Amino acid sequence: LSVRAVARRFGVLLEKPVRLTGEEAPDALICDPSALCARLGTPATPLEPVMEWIAHWVRNGGASLNKATGFEIRDGRY
Repeated sequence: LSVRAVARRFGVLLEKPVRLTGEEAPDALICDPSALCARLGTPATPLEPVMEWIAHWVRNGGASLNKATGFEIRDGRY
């Protein structure tokens, strides 16, 4: 899942403009579940409904822990 694609989709779901600057690295991924899916199969719930649920949660003021995501970390150590 590319950071750019996920950000754009949430922009659409939340009806907010998305402004991305610069170019992400080729490996700028939120996750790459391909190895896990190869072993366990595809998830029972597709990504799109999950993103819709998250957007709904955010739009309706769902609770947030207000903690850093760590997505800016590039070495895999959070």
